[in-house]
Amino acid sequence: LRAFQREAGQSPALLPSEKALKAAGRGDLWQAVRVLGGVAAATAALGFYPPHRRPRGHWQKFETVVMELHLYLRQFPRPPGIYRVLPTLHELRQRGREDLQYAVKQHDRQKLVEALQSLAATMDSSPSGSMDGLPALKQRRGASTPAPPVASPRGAKKQ
Repeated sequence: LRAFQREAGQSPALLPSEKALKAAGRGDLWQAVRVLGGVAAATAALGFYPPHRRPRGHWQKFETVVMELHLYLRQFPRPPGIYRVLPTLHELRQRGREDLQYAVKQHDRQKLVEALQSLAATMDSSPSGSMDGLPALKQRRGASTPAPPVASPRGAKKQ
């Protein structure tokens, strides 16, 4: 597994996924993980970090996606002039962020761009560079989202 990680340029701290191993034609390594007792047992036995699983519905929250994208853009800065443009789905996949790729697909991309621009402007004007802009982002998003229609009670007579 360690040799595979070096060859594939993967993090030595994380157990390669089944998908990555099989795509590289190394189903034998995945079989070895299964023989060790599965991902949890192999992770513990070989000293890898445990796999990180997000709770169900994590990517449904718009603000969560905006914050993750913002952190991604800080980790992988853009050339001047295009910092606040969303990364492409291909770029996210290349950098191993299929989770973020999925999240971007779940939301309106134009709204994500607008929220990132707003958050970046708020952080740029904040003396500490903190993420204090998130509450304002929630308020703006909530204000622009139309209220759901109210259902009439059953049996109500039409006038």
